[in-house]
Amino acid sequence: MDEVAYLMRVRGLSQRDFAQYKNVTPQSVNALFKGKNKMLTGQGRELLEWLGVRIKLEVIDDEKQAN
Repeated sequence: MDEVAYLMRVRGLSQRDFAQYKNVTPQSVNALFKGKNKMLTGQGRELLEWLGVRIKLEVIDDEKQAN
């Protein structure tokens, strides 16, 4: 979530802006910004799309998993 907060700050966007985009109250998106809702939820994906970014999955090789 730190990266999302940074990107929003750089772009001059706020929670309120995202709520207005979704046509909901700021309180209804608050849990997402507090980390209570995960970024892979519908609302999290909408936030990332709104910001113009996406989550990229990276395969972890077996050696790293063993450590």
